[in-house]
Amino acid sequence: MKTLIATRPILYQGRMIQPGDRLPADEKKMVEAWLRAGSACWVGDAPAADTGGEAVPDGAVIPNTLDIVDGHFTVDSLMTLTRESMEELARDLGLDSAKCKNKSELAQLLAAVELEAAPEEEDPAT
Repeated sequence: MKTLIATRPILYQGRMIQPGDRLPADEKKMVEAWLRAGSACWVGDAPAADTGGEAVPDGAVIPNTLDIVDGHFTVDSLMTLTRESMEELARDLGLDSAKCKNKSELAQLLAAVELEAAPEEEDPAT
């Protein structure tokens, strides 16, 4: 079964969706925009014909498996990704990974990026 997964925080219809959370795939324009921006990816057996999405390659790790400590990915969690997934993450973060000779160097590059925390939702009762 194919599932659309957030790869970064997304505010959608008043709800904050975190990386690794499932996204609704019923609005074609939104799905296309998320995929184009690199904010979502397909996980599953086959592409979604109705949305034009692509399936994630076998062996790819769903983004919520990455540990974040003090605003940075941990090297250990990054090393669980395939090199292809790490390079894709680097592209999504606007990094040039061409000079990285191996997964270890790529993990160090990715771990150096300071991640922005998603804004906390305000409690309307307060």
